[in-house]
Amino acid sequence: MLETFAIDTEDLGRHLYIEASAGTGKTYTINQIVKKIVGGGVPLEKVLIVTYTDKATGELKDRIRKTMQEAELEARLAKNELLEIGRASCR
Repeated sequence: MLETFAIDTEDLGRHLYIEASAGTGKTYTINQIVKKIVGGGVPLEKVLIVTYTDKATGELKDRIRKTMQEAELEARLAKNELLEIGRASCR
């Protein structure tokens, strides 16, 4: 019997193997796993992802790069909001 994958309950400190048919969300899932791992403090350079086609590799690189840029922007915006709140409370 196959287990259902749930990113919130998985131990991302272990190896993961994802096998699924086309169009089932593998790229999305891998992208979310990488986001969670990197968000937990693991440098992206320490994450190994193996795919079987150049097309899949390119798509993953593009999506992960975009996700990391969005996360960085969100962190900067959150930091600026906290700074603005701090400035407002000091006035």
